[in-house]
Amino acid sequence: MNSIRTLTTSLAALACLAAPAFVAAAEPAPKAMDGKTAATVLQPSPEPGPWSLRLGATYLDPVNGSSNRQVPVTVESKWMPELDVMYNFTKNCAAELVLTIPQRHSVSSNGVRLGHLNHLPPTLLFRYTLPPLGPVRFYIGAGVNMTFIRGHLINNLKLDSFSAGPAGQAGVEWHLTKRWVLNFDVKRMYLRSDVTLNGARVTEVKVDPWLYTFGVRYRF
Repeated sequence: MNSIRTLTTSLAALACLAAPAFVAAAEPAPKAMDGKTAATVLQPSPEPGPWSLRLGATYLDPVNGSSNRQVPVTVESKWMPELDVMYNFTKNCAAELVLTIPQRHSVSSNGVRLGHLNHLPPTLLFRYTLPPLGPVRFYIGAGVNMTFIRGHLINNLKLDSFSAGPAGQAGVEWHLTKRWVLNFDVKRMYLRSDVTLNGARVTEVKVDPWLYTFGVRYRF
């Protein structure tokens, strides 16, 4: 009787020790990755398309010239948001539409406040990017600025409602990834308006601002 118990106990212990080996043998071996699957896993991310958006902060600094030195006109400097939409025709050539929201600037002469003006200055630029220096790209551009003006001045003084003229830019971009880009550029725009009093021309104000923009671009 004791020998039977001993035999039973030994068989049970042997079964417990052998069970993991049987389970491992029953499991299917992992399949080797074929060439097509490996290529799919190792495939790089797709290249960005031709469209991109830039969101930036722009400091507008007018030159504040006047055709009549006896009536100097000053337009205040200010920060404003900027949104650019760009389309790349090639790696080096692109068209860029520069947009912002309507801006309000105070206007003064010899320290006396004359009122304010509202303006909306969409600008279309064609830019050329120089050959890259690692992640850095330098570029230049030229185009046209179209500014819509609405003046609110004292004593029946009036401004033109529209100004159009050339615009230029130069800038640098730092490509963080294929899609994210840091950007800084300088633009100069032609922006002028006559100042009239009861229909008679008093002077021409030459705003002709410099614009300094820091931004981030995303390439779609």
